[in-house]
Amino acid sequence: MLAENRKSRQICARVSNLRRFCGRSSRRATFHGLIVIGKDMNLSPRERDRLKWRLGRTMIDSNAISCVSFNGLCDDLDYWLETYHRV
Repeated sequence: MLAENRKSRQICARVSNLRRFCGRSSRRATFHGLIVIGKDMNLSPRERDRLKWRLGRTMIDSNAISCVSFNGLCDDLDYWLETYHRV
């Protein structure tokens, strides 16, 4: 029983220290998810529209996620490197 009380006090002290360190603001960590799938797929325009619609409505814990093909990711990275870093 004493060991449990001591452990409980230690946890409370750590939480208190963490609150002092981080402040009591309501800041919340945010993230953006990225799913990289296989190579480009030959989808019909209807299938592309459906996929785009679905991705626009898919959330994880109220946070948006993106889904790109490996080829699309490579194209985006090439464009970004050429445009911003002249690589």
